[in-house]
Amino acid sequence: MLLLTLRSDELETNPLLRWLHPRLMTQPKDVVEVTRISVNPLSSEQAQALGEALMLDKRTRSQLTALFGSDRASSVQSPFFVTELVRYLTEWQGEQPGELDGNAIDADELLRRRIERLPALARQVLEVLATAGRPIQRDIVRKLSGLGGEELQTLHKLRVAHFVRIRHGDGVELLEPYHDRIRETVARSIPEARSRTLHGALVTALERTSAEDFESLALHCERCGQRERASQYLQQA
Repeated sequence: MLLLTLRSDELETNPLLRWLHPRLMTQPKDVVEVTRISVNPLSSEQAQALGEALMLDKRTRSQLTALFGSDRASSVQSPFFVTELVRYLTEWQGEQPGELDGNAIDADELLRRRIERLPALARQVLEVLATAGRPIQRDIVRKLSGLGGEELQTLHKLRVAHFVRIRHGDGVELLEPYHDRIRETVARSIPEARSRTLHGALVTALERTSAEDFESLALHCERCGQRERASQYLQQA
């Protein structure tokens, strides 16, 4: 059995899913049986119950209760959104979420505000991870973000705040954004020139450590403007 989880918009935006989904759906049932289960948005009551279950502080819980009693509650419809809202209220208790926008609460804006308030070094780590687009060796992150002696403190802060996850594969530590929405939000914030520089640095690092990862090398070559090299790597992929 193969289990895939995805957001509905990824059927159009993800190249692999654009290729795979129609092929799966047209297979005879005796060859491949596809069962699609939709996860609907949370109701206001469900979102409030989840938020209150996550809240530990009485004052911030009362803020959350007041929010769900307002006409803006209908915009909070996903577990990710609720979790980000709870983290925002908990981390910055002096600021109300309504101050972000006079009419609506936006999960991406809450996340952006949380990222902006991180130390510069932590934001640099997120930029490297967002540009990489997939789990990447800790050694590469250390070098490209200039972690130095603050590595343990910075990564601990990012892990505790649920910005980064660390896992192990083939004897090495791999880092990646905790959630794809984090990767997307960070990637959108990186200036074009900085993005090209990071892609170029990733090409150099991957050529030294993962020289047979032709697909990643092609992607980063393309995005740093090295189209001829990208074509060469694609031919080897």
